[in-house]
Amino acid sequence: MKGKIAVVLDGSSQVSTLSEGSSVAIFEKNTDFWEITREIPVDFSRAGDMRAVREEINSLAGQLQSCKIIAGKKISGIIYNVFDRLGFSIFEIDAVSPPILDSISRDIEEEKNKTAVSALPESPVETDIPGYYYLDLIALQSQNPGLSSKKALRPFLAEKPFISLTLLCSHLPPWLESEPHLSVSTVLSEGKVTATILKKVCKE
Repeated sequence: MKGKIAVVLDGSSQVSTLSEGSSVAIFEKNTDFWEITREIPVDFSRAGDMRAVREEINSLAGQLQSCKIIAGKKISGIIYNVFDRLGFSIFEIDAVSPPILDSISRDIEEEKNKTAVSALPESPVETDIPGYYYLDLIALQSQNPGLSSKKALRPFLAEKPFISLTLLCSHLPPWLESEPHLSVSTVLSEGKVTATILKKVCKE
């Protein structure tokens, strides 16, 4: 997996703060090893006030291009705030080594995965077939333990025109079976229930 991490270094190639650093090295992982693919000279000692610091950071961020991870000995205060607003992932480290860079990379991947999971919709989503909806209630409640099946489903069932709703759940919510306007059929497989919910058609 490829990855890019910007690390603040001093003149001896040791991890440094931005105020004392002389360069920002971009480490890139190619296959199994990390290498420095680019170094950007920096001199924050000339940035006397907050406005100047912001300008220096914005200039540095532009030079970092697609790299959105920065690590240094201490990144706090206005420096942290500006990088954070620019969408950077920020890490404080005392040394740089392949295991440390791998650890940062893993943290980023885990955070991406958490973000992706937490973005699960809290109501049924239409499939590629118009009128046919799906909801994985197991995954949704795993990430949102306080979310009840009623809160996830009742607004949809009351307001959304649909042909069919497929619901994946650990057990069929009892209240669904007592809804007079719904037809519910279930299939149990590998400890999970797949429920197909249809609206009953009134016969004249």
